[in-house]
Amino acid sequence: MKLLSFLVLLFVAGVHAAPLKVYLLLGQSNMEGHGVVVQEDKQHTQNGTLFYAVKSYKRPADWPLCDTATAATNRCGCDAKGADFSALVNSSSGDGWNQNPNVWVDYFGKAGDSWGTVRNGPLQPGFGFDGKNTLGTELGKQDGRNPPGTKVLLLKVAWGGTSLAVDWRPPSSGGEIGWCYSNTTTHVQEVLKDLTTVYPDYDAKEGFELVGWFWHQGWNDGCTVDMSAEYQKNMANLIRDLNNEFSVITKGAKLFVSIAVQGTSGGWGHQPDRRLEVIEGQYNVSTYPEFEGTVGAVETRGFWRDYAETGNGPINQGYHWNGNAESYLYVGTAAGQAMQGLVAGTWKQPVIDPTNNPS
Repeated sequence: MKLLSFLVLLFVAGVHAAPLKVYLLLGQSNMEGHGVVVQEDKQHTQNGTLFYAVKSYKRPADWPLCDTATAATNRCGCDAKGADFSALVNSSSGDGWNQNPNVWVDYFGKAGDSWGTVRNGPLQPGFGFDGKNTLGTELGKQDGRNPPGTKVLLLKVAWGGTSLAVDWRPPSSGGEIGWCYSNTTTHVQEVLKDLTTVYPDYDAKEGFELVGWFWHQGWNDGCTVDMSAEYQKNMANLIRDLNNEFSVITKGAKLFVSIAVQGTSGGWGHQPDRRLEVIEGQYNVSTYPEFEGTVGAVETRGFWRDYAETGNGPINQGYHWNGNAESYLYVGTAAGQAMQGLVAGTWKQPVIDPTNNPS
């Protein structure tokens, strides 16, 4: 089966005997993913869906492509450089989606009213919040050009409507430890004890490497001034505490962390100060000397698409990127490129200005 090649990341060095590379995908509803794959009631023609993007989207010649540096400096709408929709559809059948058997996803989150497995299997569209017709940022976090034999596991743990101040609250921040934090660390530790439970082809002789984690969250902390004011402190503590949590597994090495800043609710438009404070906190932790070379933050506001801009679709939910599949793929692409640079030791943190676009 043809491998997906639509970009970016999991740049794993090594050949056939390389250990399984494990990455965590953590956050709230935008990490769950609300990008719409198809909208059948509109005969698959709705701008903003993944189906439309692979079948009908043509980027205007003057529409900018942004890498992680220019996404932060240009302060305009753009597509993520390196994102590629072209190989998503299975060319042999003309319908359905390609799978990447070398990149496996285990999505653990809201199943009914409790934590559970939402979906498990090879990476393809459909790993969003419903496990069927939606996608998150995971499509940008792989690369079908990995060396033969490379194996990657994306452990996705996310639940919508959760805040860093309460639900994900790390131990070092004091107060009650967040239930999302506790559930996540417990689940990941259990999975890593027996990876065959989520990755059928895992070979214990080859072993595994817990490389790092991706974070896409922030809407709920931007709902009150109290939570946004402590976001930076809580984000720094989350990084420290997860490093400590998994220090035995990583043999004391710090985990790489890629933060896609909270760019929903208008993109470069006039977001309230409390939401801009979340973006500022997400960026600021990437500049801490103690995190140098291990934490990166990427600008995402240029990937925002207005509801009206796409012909009123696919969904009118600004806090979910209006359900726009392009936005989710672009956010994942940028976050993946940051992770790639961190692992390779080449990442240079762009300056992210948290203010609104003055124009």
